[in-house]
Amino acid sequence: MLSATPSSIAGFKAGELPGLSWGTIWWGLVGAVTALLLYLAGRLWWQWRDGRRAAAMGETRVYFAIGRALGWGAIGLGVVMMGLFMMQTAADSLMLLVSGAALALAGGVVMFFELRRLLNRRPQLIMNAQGIQWQAFPLRPWSQIRHARVELVEGSSDEMESSFHLCYTVTPGLPESSFEMSVDLKLLAVDPIQLEQDLRRARGSKASREA
Repeated sequence: MLSATPSSIAGFKAGELPGLSWGTIWWGLVGAVTALLLYLAGRLWWQWRDGRRAAAMGETRVYFAIGRALGWGAIGLGVVMMGLFMMQTAADSLMLLVSGAALALAGGVVMFFELRRLLNRRPQLIMNAQGIQWQAFPLRPWSQIRHARVELVEGSSDEMESSFHLCYTVTPGLPESSFEMSVDLKLLAVDPIQLEQDLRRARGSKASREA
């Protein structure tokens, strides 16, 4: 009777991948992380310089928080490496092999979404004398914005973390067409107190221009 082991099912010997050594995988990960860190160093410099130029023009530009994305990305990388290690040491244990693959996949998904944030150089929030623009939504002029404020929103039962939100009501036309915007600031590189000050300054600049 023929017996199938996890190694033969997967199509490679225990502790090996087809055409790749584990040393190649580890060094590839080290090279990718090094390249990412060099990119982030340049990104931080560019973001700081762009923010200063925008401030000189009376505009606030807010980007994704690199530290938060990097932290979650590092957690995802750790999960991937743990999964690969489990696959490497699986031997003839099918359960260990499947568990390692599942961990590597879950960590890879986390890394993918955090890497998208790290590589996104577009400002997520723009606020100036003309109005507020959030991500890819069109800029909303101050004439369509009501009750703009920064407030602390308590976490729900399934989300224990409380966070500051930029909240405002958009009234593009008739009152019944108005809708609420609530921008969670925890993913953004911004201080809520500073954003509140920038919000008042932008509205004040709009009022001074109309006077």
